[in-house]
Parts: sequence; structure tokens; C-alpha cells
Amino acid sequence: MANANLPNGFTLFSNDAVVIKYLVANADSLKANDTVYLDSSGYASDTASKIALGVAQSDIIDGYTGAINATAATASYDYIYVNVNTNSVYTAQISTGALTSPYTTKSSAASYDEAGSAGVQYINAAAHSHDLWKVVGYATEYKDGSESAAGNYQKVYCKLNSAACAFGTIA
Repeated sequence: MANANLPNGFTLFSNDAVVIKYLVANADSLKANDTVYLDSSGYASDTASKIALGVAQSDIIDGYTGAINATAATASYDYIYVNVNTNSVYTAQISTGALTSPYTTKSSAASYDEAGSAGVQYINAAAHSHDLWKVVGYATEYKDGSESAAGNYQKVYCKLNSAACAFGTIA
């Protein structure tokens, strides 16, 4: 059976989350399971040019009403919960999975960037500018639990590259 194209971000697989509440930068859009970045003011951000913080464990929450917001209205009160544990394992979809590299190397340079928009992020095997996501194994298809085959839309187990994260290894 072919792999289904169903990106849904980075779903926590391991049971080791360290979740911290962060205010969200004004006008940013984040959904649960999205990669979250830290801006220079200490706000959670959707901007990939910033330092990685972790993975969203909630949608954006209005600090006054508790309602779910698609976009942060005001950085002074909209917030999100973020898993900052760089040792957590996630399941995600990769654009094109391979049988060898990066699974067989310990190099942090064999890591990938995320792509997609809020709520439908996936690993882009062709991009390495941030070297954020390290693939550590094959996962199963979301729809039916069958083994995900190497190739387009493969589902994988992955971890954040701790060298690229705010709470990771300091080089």
C-alpha cells in the first residue's frame, strides 16, 4: 500500500514531555504539533529564522477568554504550551524517506528542516538550512497502522537536533 500524504506536524510519541507555557508573538500562527521558535523578546514564534524552542502541545489560547485562536492577537496575553524536551521522540511525515542516510549517521548535520504551514508541517528532506529534525527510524501510517515504506510521504520517528535548540546542547 502506498504512503498517504497526510502531514499533521510532529506528534509526540514518547512519554517524556517537558511542557512550558509561552506567550505568542503578535500575528504569528501556530497549531498543536508545529515547530515553535523563540524570538528575541522571549515570545514563541512561527518564524523559522529564529532559534528553535520545541513543539507546540496546544493551539494558541486567548489569555482572556480561553478560546482557541488561529493567530495571536496580542503578544501580551495569547499563549501556547510547548514541549521543550529535546530528547522527546515524535512521529512525522517526511517528503522523501530513504533507506540509508540519515538513519545510519550520528552527525547532527544529517538533520532536516520542517516545511508546510500551521497544522500541516512535515520534514523536508531537501532542506538543511536549520538542521532541526533528525530522523531516527521508520514509523507506521497514520490511517491504518501499516508499515510506512521508504519513499514519498514516509512516516518516521524523529527528534529535535539539540544543537539547534534553545534548551539543547551548547556548542
